Amino acid sequence: MSSGASATKRETREHTARASGAHVLITEQEVLFGTAAAAPLRRRRPIDIVSRALSSARARWQTSAERKPIRHDRPSRLGYLEHSLMSREMDRL
Repeated sequence: MSSGASATKRETREHTARASGAHVLITEQEVLFGTAAAAPLRRRRPIDIVSRALSSARARWQTSAERKPIRHDRPSRLGYLEHSLMSREMDRL
């Protein structure tokens, strides 16, 4: 049995020696797959899972009016109203 195992190792070494000189083309998908396999997975804490579930439930129950942000910009002053607005201010004085 040991002679069979050593023969397999010898064949593997010969195959590796022959293949190391050849050019190898690696696709983008293979690079991404290798990177994803090497990167550690992000641990999910229970508090993160609960927080995400609560925020999605709240977003579902809100009406569309509640979702829209309130605009706090000043209204534009129209040029044709400028004279009447100034007249009103002068009357108040």
